[in-house]
Amino acid sequence: MVGPLRIMDWIWLAIGLCWAVAVALEARGRIRAGAVLLDIGYNPQREMQLGLGVLMLLGGCYMAITSSKFRIQGMAFMAWGMAQFAMATHRLQLRQAGIFGRRKLIRWEDIVEYHFDPKGDLVLKLRPNKGWSGSVGRVDYVQRQEVSDLLASKVQAGEGPKNPE
Repeated sequence: MVGPLRIMDWIWLAIGLCWAVAVALEARGRIRAGAVLLDIGYNPQREMQLGLGVLMLLGGCYMAITSSKFRIQGMAFMAWGMAQFAMATHRLQLRQAGIFGRRKLIRWEDIVEYHFDPKGDLVLKLRPNKGWSGSVGRVDYVQRQEVSDLLASKVQAGEGPKNPE
């Protein structure tokens, strides 16, 4: 018969593996997106996520090293801490392969047109088969012209990019 602590070990192992897979997918997405051409993102929770990641990583290491009873739980906390680091460093970026944002990589060839809304959000219209169009994130006023120039050089739409500014 399996005891309750053994069942919890399996649950913590599954949680830790899920966080490790999330970190691996984030790293894979960054590699596939290519080199950073322009970093335009802002993550308002960056400091909190970095602090939480450090605490989770240190606490997980302590648990994994000092206690055989909580070793698997400690490894799960270490994976969760690494996921916090990955989330803290995820920003809206223009990269070689496209725009790497919150949702996923949006390839240059999938963008039909773009514009900045009055609040400063970068709004994209994608090809019909891609299914999603909308705002990808806010761009500082200082960087808007540089972002617009880079987008104009990369977007190969038939009508040309739409930019009201």
